[in-house]
Amino acid sequence: MLEIIVLFVSLLIIYHYKFRGNMVDLLQNLHGVYNRWENRNKSLSDEKIKDLYGPGTAGGFVQNQRKVSPPLSPSSLAPPAVPSRTIAGRRPSHDKRKISVGSMRNSSFSLGQNKSDSYAQFKVAPTMSADIVSRPYMGNICNKCSSSTRRLSLDETQMLGLGNLLNVPTCNRDRGFLTRVFHHLVHVWSRKANFHYPSVTKSILSCERVKTAVKNAADRDLEELGMDSSRLCYLLRKHEVRAAKVLKIMKANISSLLIRITAWVLFKVLGRLLTSIQIHKGQLEVVKKFSKANVPIIYLPLHRSHLDYILVTFILFNEEVKAPLVAAGDNLRIPFFGPIMRGLGAYFIKRKLDPKDGKRDFVYRAVLQNYMLESLAAGHSMEFFIEGGRSRSGKACLPKAGLLSIVVNSLLDGVIEDAYVVPVGISYEKLLDGTFISEQMGKAKVTESLSSAVKGIWNVFRANYGSVRVDFAHPFSLREFVHAAQMYVYSKPRSLLGGPEPSPANALRSISSTASLYGTDVVIEDQRLLVKGLAEHALFDAVQSTALMSTNVVAFILLNKYRKGVILRSLIQDFEWVCDEIRKRGRDLGFSGEANHVVRRALDLLGPTLVTLETTSDDSSVVSNLAFVRPVLSLPKVLELSYYSNVTLSVFLKDAILACALNILVGDEIDSLKDVESEVWVSKQQLTEKALDLCDVLQYEFILTPPCTTLESSIFDSIQDFIVAEILSSELDAVQLNNSDSEFTGRQIKRRMEWEDDDEEEDDEFTIDQQRLRVNLSKECVDRLRFFRNIIAPFVDGYWHLGTCLKDLIGNEVEENEFVRTVQKQSVAKIDQGLVRLEECLAAEIIRNGLRLFSNWKVVDNYLQDNVKVIFLTENYDSEERISLVLDTLEEFRK
Repeated sequence: MLEIIVLFVSLLIIYHYKFRGNMVDLLQNLHGVYNRWENRNKSLSDEKIKDLYGPGTAGGFVQNQRKVSPPLSPSSLAPPAVPSRTIAGRRPSHDKRKISVGSMRNSSFSLGQNKSDSYAQFKVAPTMSADIVSRPYMGNICNKCSSSTRRLSLDETQMLGLGNLLNVPTCNRDRGFLTRVFHHLVHVWSRKANFHYPSVTKSILSCERVKTAVKNAADRDLEELGMDSSRLCYLLRKHEVRAAKVLKIMKANISSLLIRITAWVLFKVLGRLLTSIQIHKGQLEVVKKFSKANVPIIYLPLHRSHLDYILVTFILFNEEVKAPLVAAGDNLRIPFFGPIMRGLGAYFIKRKLDPKDGKRDFVYRAVLQNYMLESLAAGHSMEFFIEGGRSRSGKACLPKAGLLSIVVNSLLDGVIEDAYVVPVGISYEKLLDGTFISEQMGKAKVTESLSSAVKGIWNVFRANYGSVRVDFAHPFSLREFVHAAQMYVYSKPRSLLGGPEPSPANALRSISSTASLYGTDVVIEDQRLLVKGLAEHALFDAVQSTALMSTNVVAFILLNKYRKGVILRSLIQDFEWVCDEIRKRGRDLGFSGEANHVVRRALDLLGPTLVTLETTSDDSSVVSNLAFVRPVLSLPKVLELSYYSNVTLSVFLKDAILACALNILVGDEIDSLKDVESEVWVSKQQLTEKALDLCDVLQYEFILTPPCTTLESSIFDSIQDFIVAEILSSELDAVQLNNSDSEFTGRQIKRRMEWEDDDEEEDDEFTIDQQRLRVNLSKECVDRLRFFRNIIAPFVDGYWHLGTCLKDLIGNEVEENEFVRTVQKQSVAKIDQGLVRLEECLAAEIIRNGLRLFSNWKVVDNYLQDNVKVIFLTENYDSEERISLVLDTLEEFRK
């Protein structure tokens, strides 16, 4: 709208001067009008920022960068320094460059902004922007699995810092007037992105794999229907027609022109909905270099929103990188939006490959597999979500390795020489898709439709959604990963109640295979484990690459430390501490600026439905640092708040496991021993064993380590981190300090366990079984341990309560969905009675993962009846006495 107004005014001035012929006056007039317009709004900016945060703070903000400030010139974006502490990536103390935070548009509880001048508000509203200086390069390549893959210098890539994709260089002041007015249009059409996307559909139906599938389907129909062999030709033709129809519905029809047009639309739409789309320039520089290798790239992003389908393509288009083919569920093949997605590279696949009668759909599987193989052979890159569907809980789901198995097969069968795998982490400050509360409360997923899509888009335009951060992990060679997988042993948790033991991955044999989707056709054990290990490694890398947004950190603190509420000042102090801990663990933050402003903005984005704010002033529009912040813990809103909190879980997960194991070994509650002048010692071996037991309990919730690393070595490293943090102290440390011996850290143990060299000499100075660790009982350490324990408490509590409901299955068989709803109803009743401590433990995803755990423990079993899963107790646990064993096992971790 602003561009149209400026263009209209320009045309009026041109018309006015048309008959006078004075072009010099015309240009001077245009230049003068534009300068007065800029100066007017610059003065308005300082006045409004002072109204928001008080005198002396205007220098900490910059104007909306899409209208000013060259995004590629850090020196031109350097505002005066603000002496307050900032939350940003580590940088030298003399570096004064920063972009502060604080957009309060469309806020639920305003901090004093005057909304009377909507034009000035659009021009000067402070932004939540990324720091332009050096930031951590997350998602570094695994040295074990891809040690020889070429890499850029980390120093070089880190110095590139972050950028905002919505800031296009065509709006810089060194460009022409009309270029600045139509900066998005000029930017989009200047991208060199006219790539060739060859069609592969002609060769698919004639391939041997599809013909074999058609023959198998016809033979099965002939046998089941009892037809005469003369009808075989009819059945063959029937399945050939169906194969052509499946391909027509499935195939993508990617268009460079449509991608270009869509990019312009996204600039306009996302520019109104989002403050920024943050990207790490160093990560994209690496992706650009690898994209020139003439090798397919496999993008494996986490899945949080429907925007994910086009977000990666949008970023790659702006970086002039060839767009991938994107796997999309056929539920998105709806009028209007379906054809657009197809033109952007989407190929549609069924959520469930086999029909409800449980028979294998040979034809569909063969067409899908051959379509992907031919696309890879033609040089297409691929993108599919490693989790399958969108996460309903905020944390990463366990990987789905079906489509990834086809990529591995293409390498083993010689279809492609190699492929580069790129895990991608995506973080939203506020979800655009709404929430998943209804599904977490046990209700069925609502099928997408045109009306629901239009309604969702309409609702999206009524709010502000903050920032989005997209991180691309370092690409690694699939061929090199396959070779490296022969060198290590897959590490899996033990089963506490006698589940099956994991099998090691033997050397992979390069043989031709017709292995298809979801691992169901993989008959070679080592190949199945390879695909699973690759999926887990990619998911682990994607999670470790994900930046934490302000809403994630604030919700994490409120749910795990201040469930009863806290004053804003204390929340800000803990926010700074958590941010420091996140950076110490090698993770990045998706925000920068003063902690005070960042926390206020996060509370504003979360809104009063998730967090209430009780002011101490008579003026409710002014929020002081003494205001009382209280999380909303009532169902179902607490499930939405936990969604934001769960994103931060991966940072502190191993600390939480170790703190819980430590609490079990101490015996009494650690909280009761706070500041007690007595020594409490635990065995390092026992601490490791308890931590491994808890890892077994949580095996369906998290990928705790990549498959090339053992759980034991990871726990040893966590113990060492506790020692460095002075939560624990070791007798061995004291001996080493006195004798000036060389260090023997957990990482050295890790290397020893991984390679398992029995011929090496044993270290006589070190025996794990004999080590003791002293627990620091100071108030600070005890409080920190309690905070860590609270992180995984909802999962343990949820599993325990699920165990108490197993008695309803004694002698009964129940549909799984019905049983989940029953567990939730009983949980609500126990919450009212005070028997269940944490409301979020009744989330449907926790209950379903608990059933998977009990199935692994051989406590429950299941079968399909009319494509509906029915569960029942196994013979060994079909009694209250045996169920009590399960409860005792889980009760130990609830202390």
